[in-house]
Amino acid sequence: GCQITKKGSIKNSVLCNVTAQTVETDGAIIVNCVAPSITAGEGAILYNLISPDKPIVAAAGSVQVAVTSEEEDESLVLQSRMDIDGGKAWKNKIEELNDVSFEDIFLKNKMANVGAIEAKREKLYKEAASKILS
Repeated sequence: GCQITKKGSIKNSVLCNVTAQTVETDGAIIVNCVAPSITAGEGAILYNLISPDKPIVAAAGSVQVAVTSEEEDESLVLQSRMDIDGGKAWKNKIEELNDVSFEDIFLKNKMANVGAIEAKREKLYKEAASKILS
């Protein structure tokens, strides 16, 4: 379920497992995200973002996905846009958005322990949600 504690406006959007004080969105998909506030424009997709101290802001058509690894304490936010074909841009760094390519992330996580990563991500989510809801 979602926990949105103060105010906001959610129109024509899909939210699942979202924790925030406020959410402002129209026409976005937001899944497994936690932040003090979340603003997502039309067509934005936000997935697995954990931001206990800073708002999450996504322009229309923005795609933001957090990639958590076993080794690092913080997740990498991989960004794209709805007008970018990920298949065609697979090996390229999208300079204005990311320091790595989609392929770099795939290769780095190819043999990852998904269960361990999910447990770590769940712990980080709960810690951030507790901070935001207190």
